[in-house]
This record gives sequence, structure tokens and C-alpha cells, in this order.
Amino acid sequence: MPYLKIIPPGFWFVLFIAFAAHPALAQNKVIATYTFPEIPIKEFQNKKFPGSVANDHKVLLGSVGSDLWHDPKGPRDEFWMLTDRGPNGQIAVDGKNRRTFWVPEFDPTIVKVKPEGKAIRILETIPIVGQSGKPITGMPNLKDIDETPYDYSAQEVLAFQSQRPRYRRSGPHRRR
Repeated sequence: MPYLKIIPPGFWFVLFIAFAAHPALAQNKVIATYTFPEIPIKEFQNKKFPGSVANDHKVLLGSVGSDLWHDPKGPRDEFWMLTDRGPNGQIAVDGKNRRTFWVPEFDPTIVKVKPEGKAIRILETIPIVGQSGKPITGMPNLKDIDETPYDYSAQEVLAFQSQRPRYRRSGPHRRR
């Protein structure tokens, strides 16, 4: 079962295809830019976990690229990417910044992509799940160590992440 993350419309994804095509051609220059499709987070995540996101506050999928990997045995124009923990920001309240999560139910996801023309096509999504098999979130999980999570308005304290990701020898992202 596959899944993914957030960035505003018009986000330009920069891809260094020369490196994936042939490592000897790798250079320190941008050779192309590609745009992710405008997919609301609610639509994206609810395909895999129906009803898991009720309100995405009109935030689109983005912040994909916390990691980028090319399978040396795969097609040279297909890549695996990792989303971040979901849309978040900081709002100052009484002189202190509070970490806000606009879609606290967001499930970080591994995404297989392919550039086509000037766009990125999502080929596959793999959600990151906990030991229960349910989606984890990108929320902090260590109270008194991690930042305290707040809702999008920075007024309500949210729960910390309680599940740990499920790891297997075949990879941390595959479900049994």
C-alpha cells in the first residue's frame, strides 16, 4: 500500500537528471525544472486511507523531496522521493514561536515519480505505517524534547505521535 507530502501551487521541483543518467556527467548545475500536479492533500491521502483527512485547509501536496533516490537498475527517468512530515509552520504567540501543523493527520509517504514534459507524474505511493498498520503522522513524538505541536491557529495543543514506524529486513516501507 503506497503514500506522500505538501508544497504550495507553482512549486518547482529541480531534478538533476544528468547524475541519474550517467554519474560521470554529474555537474553542479540545474538542467531542468518540473512542476508537481496540484493535488489537494485530502484527495492524495484519502485514496489510500479513506476518511483519514477531513480538512486539509486547501493545502496542496508539496514538500516532496526530503530524500531523492534513483534505482540504478530502474529506468533512468524514474525516481523515488520522500515527503516531509506535512504542512507546518511557526506562529509567534506571546513572543514565542509555536510549531503549527495544518494537517496533523498527514502521513509521510514514499513516492515514485517520473518527469514528463515540464511536469512530474506520480507513478506509485507507499504510505509509512506504524506497527499497527495504520498511517503514522509527521507529528513530534518526544514530549519535553521535541517542539510542542499546535493546530494551524497555534491555539490548540495537539497530541504527540504515538506510533513508531514499522521496519522489516525487506525495507521500512513495505507492509506484510
